[in-house]
Amino acid sequence: MAAPGPPAITSVSPADRSVTVRWSPPSDSGPDAITEYVVRALQGATVVKETSVGSGAREALVTGLTNGQTYTFTVTARSASGLGLPSQPSVAVNPSTFPLPGAPPAPIAAPGPTNVDATWTQPATGGAPVLGAVVTPTVDGQVKPPITVTGSVPSASIVGLSLRSKVSFRVAVRTEAGLGPVSAPSNLVVVGAPGIPAITTAAPGDGAISIGWTLPADNGAALTAIRVTPYTITGSGPSEVRTPGSPIRLSVATSATVPGLTNGTTYRLAVQAINSRDAGPEAWTDPIVVGAPAAPSGVVATSRGTGGAGSDTAVVAFVAGASNGAPATYEAGCDPVTPGAGVTVRSVSGTGSPISVTGLTAGTAYRCAVVGVNGRGRGPASLPSASVLVGSMAPPSTVVAAPGTATATSGALTVTFVRNPIAVGSAASSTVTCTSTNGGVAKTVNGSATGPVTVTGLTTAKSYGCTVSLANAVGPGAASVSSGPVIVGSPTAPTAVTVVKSGTGAIKVTFKASTPNGAAVTGYTATCTSANGGKTGYASAAASPIVVGALSSGKQYTCRVTAKNARGTGPASLASTVVTT
Repeated sequence: MAAPGPPAITSVSPADRSVTVRWSPPSDSGPDAITEYVVRALQGATVVKETSVGSGAREALVTGLTNGQTYTFTVTARSASGLGLPSQPSVAVNPSTFPLPGAPPAPIAAPGPTNVDATWTQPATGGAPVLGAVVTPTVDGQVKPPITVTGSVPSASIVGLSLRSKVSFRVAVRTEAGLGPVSAPSNLVVVGAPGIPAITTAAPGDGAISIGWTLPADNGAALTAIRVTPYTITGSGPSEVRTPGSPIRLSVATSATVPGLTNGTTYRLAVQAINSRDAGPEAWTDPIVVGAPAAPSGVVATSRGTGGAGSDTAVVAFVAGASNGAPATYEAGCDPVTPGAGVTVRSVSGTGSPISVTGLTAGTAYRCAVVGVNGRGRGPASLPSASVLVGSMAPPSTVVAAPGTATATSGALTVTFVRNPIAVGSAASSTVTCTSTNGGVAKTVNGSATGPVTVTGLTTAKSYGCTVSLANAVGPGAASVSSGPVIVGSPTAPTAVTVVKSGTGAIKVTFKASTPNGAAVTGYTATCTSANGGKTGYASAAASPIVVGALSSGKQYTCRVTAKNARGTGPASLASTVVTT
């Protein structure tokens, strides 16, 4: 009497303390009908669990297993003739509260002089920590023994390779749930070819794309050329199709402009370095719409405050990029710094800077970015702004630091500030921070919400700039732009500056003397500048008045005065009224 042949296991699916085993029946069941299937869990050669199911079953749930431990499984059919042959063992799996990890995206291979490195992006793991990976290299068409990686660093290397060997990799990632499916193969690289360039800039132009990169390692043979290839792009994500255009071959350079492209068409550029051994791997740009606006820059997001309309708003200022031959509008959007912490708002449109993004969550930190749009398409996004706490008080728009009396070693600055015109609500207090550009001691003090605030204990004769932030019920706001530099212990600004014409090409400047602040004033300097093309003039004297000569005749001028003592030159006066020479 012949017992049944072996079933064939089709899949094993780990779960919490259990594994579901699926199979297809034996191709030869023998002369008798199958009465049941016996499913065994093994650790090594030891059977640790056995489950039986009826003859019609094609799967079984094996329970009572230990999470994180490794098991294989066999399935055997039984009939009246006895227990048949077991299936081939399944792949090894680990019961877990987590699913098996997914397959990583195709890894990236980078050549070295006698080695090739592989890096990859970790796949979805259902929240399970990555414990390691199995990396299988193929060298000159032959699959080599796998490399076992321990830990979560997504990289591996194969060494001791011959020049011009061709190498690729596949990767599978391991978690406590087991080893996931293998990736697609990496790019094929040549040992000793150059490494991968690092793209630094990529910007659309009118019928062109400008690109910059840093040169890779030459891996022992000097670089001879750079190749830049435009690819037209259709589709996106897994459906993306890249169609190559005509490559541009350059001398060893770090930037290029690729002309002759079609406005409104999406491209990627690929950059390769070449040496005497071969071309290295390609570095790819993100998709770029030719003729779309260039990325805006200098993005600053400012919260308006709280307590009324505008408390859910970030005012986003930016410098527009080139519009590339077609009128552009701009879209601003803000994302919570911590994902899910607040409402995300995107695509608030405007014709220029600034754009107010409303509907944000007060008390949440956001970063904002801007993109330009024209008739050809959407350009690349700006870099994100610094974090802004929505609902916090807008920083003062103008900050002025004025020197006060100082001893030989320490002194004070009096800081005044002006409420930002976009601010809503009121602040409870201010924080003033004064830092030195040449070695003075930094100080931070808290003061009133309207100022002035006096900052003491600063280093005499050192130059300082001061910033002011305002706090309200939401929290501390962003710091202002720094005040102009001022030297601690220098004289105050002269006041009451008046000007009159004093002959051809000359102006007489009178003023009230500065407060010396602990060190005698040694002189004054008057500076007269023209708003309509006249030559700038300077003159110094020990006291008022000062005559500034050698100015352009018939031009309009205003004048400012500074005072100097042993500590340095103090801040300039307010500008005078206008006088015509």
